[in-house]
Amino acid sequence: MPVVYRDEVTLVSLKGIRTQVTPRAFKEMTSVTLEHDGVRCKVGFVSVVGHDKVSRRFFKCPGCGTPATVLGAFDGKWRGRCCVPWRHRAVCNGMRLLLP
Repeated sequence: MPVVYRDEVTLVSLKGIRTQVTPRAFKEMTSVTLEHDGVRCKVGFVSVVGHDKVSRRFFKCPGCGTPATVLGAFDGKWRGRCCVPWRHRAVCNGMRLLLP
């Protein structure tokens, strides 16, 4: 798989979804429909209980089902970082460096 950079992927975070609705509405949501450039996908939520016994909500990656806090639209599909490992570009004094 070629290297995928973050600026090539349209990203949606769980935090961004949470700020658009009330806390009560967010708790009651079971899924959300994401759409970008004709790429539409219904994404479910999954609750994971942490070591401190607190339940946290995550997106369920449409590709593999892994909990994810960020999903990206890439190559006609919505995927989590577990399926499409995008990364940041190295920046030095405002110039982009392409690293191997």
